[in-house]
Amino acid sequence: MERKGGVRIYCSPMKIALIQHDIVWEDPEATREHVQPLLERAAAGGADLAVLPEMFGVGFSMQTGRIAEAEDGPTIRWLSRMASTLRLAVIGGVPVRTDRGIENQAIVFDSSGLCLARYAKIHPFKYAGEHEHFSAGSAFSLFSLHGLRFGLAVCYDLRFPELYRRLVRSGAEVLVTIANWPAARVDHWSHLLKARAVENLAYAVGVNRTGSGNGLAYPGRAAVIDPSGKVLAEGGEEEDVILAEITQERVRDLREQFPFLDDSRTDIFPDLFSGEGS
Repeated sequence: MERKGGVRIYCSPMKIALIQHDIVWEDPEATREHVQPLLERAAAGGADLAVLPEMFGVGFSMQTGRIAEAEDGPTIRWLSRMASTLRLAVIGGVPVRTDRGIENQAIVFDSSGLCLARYAKIHPFKYAGEHEHFSAGSAFSLFSLHGLRFGLAVCYDLRFPELYRRLVRSGAEVLVTIANWPAARVDHWSHLLKARAVENLAYAVGVNRTGSGNGLAYPGRAAVIDPSGKVLAEGGEEEDVILAEITQERVRDLREQFPFLDDSRTDIFPDLFSGEGS
């Protein structure tokens, strides 16, 4: 948004492509080959941003010795190359080997292939033993694209509303969650995405994988929820590219009309809001 002569001028709508796809288990090269036509389809559909699932190249594997990449590894270079070749921003999940340990990261590239942000999953999924193989992140991550401010989250993070509220208090207007969320708890996925949108007056963008891996079925159901809780677009169980448009105007207008966020008791919950503006 820009201001000229006291008049607000909003950016044009942004088109997001949610890419829900099957994964060749622990085979990033084969999965990249499988995903490339879907990214090309997103670009042909006029997308400004394409979002891939958590650990999109290998599946939710704990075999970190086989699947983890360096911070400039082949899947990360491929994401950058796809972004610059297709001229669209891309978000994808990659297991990354860092000096802090192996992290489950969401990585963002702009349409020139430049890395805009990296986020390491703050809440490893202990139920599946993820905490025994991956180091937990300790910082939230935001980036700007097409005039909108985005915050990142990964899968199990969705169950922890305090992360999303911190992102919003720091300026996020769009909350992106990439996941390998199993079919057995698909209702939780849908309900929590809507909750994160409504309680934060923000867009909630959730991208989940399809197919099966390591004995689990995955339901897709990628979705874009607007700040009022309305489902703008939602996928089914099959591989698909789901397109939706979002606008900064919708977020700003709803937050002005319903200024619920202003009533947060920062005096009662200082720890929750101590990172505002960072």
